[in-house]
Amino acid sequence: MSFSLLRFTLYITGLMIVAIGASIYLFGIYPMAQIFAPMADILLGDIAPLDQLNHPDIDSEMRFLAIFYVAYGMIVLNTASDLRRRMHRIPLLATVVLLGAVGRGISIYFNGMPHGIMLILLSVEIVVPLFIIMLQQRAKRRLF
Repeated sequence: MSFSLLRFTLYITGLMIVAIGASIYLFGIYPMAQIFAPMADILLGDIAPLDQLNHPDIDSEMRFLAIFYVAYGMIVLNTASDLRRRMHRIPLLATVVLLGAVGRGISIYFNGMPHGIMLILLSVEIVVPLFIIMLQQRAKRRLF
């Protein structure tokens, strides 16, 4: 059960990362943030607009980084496709995301609180990798 749930979680996570990265690459960060803003409003109440993301420098940087999201998502999907042989990748894949969350924490410390959407992303970037590591540990115990 935990092996199947782990594989399913990796497939869903990988597909979402590829889709988000490809969308940012093709359409830019501002339209993508506008799509998720209503969710942040529901979770956090009425929050400030995201106009600061509608800047050429931010758009350029995010489109550049988006291809790395796509590549990371493809690696996650590749891991899920042959999970028994590639399960050893999971701690490294999770660590990459957790280190990104630490980076957000460093930014909060030095620059203050970001937009609410960034706090939601921070939560996801902590919870999902930890959940995947937990599933991996359970699956490993049952497999080996």
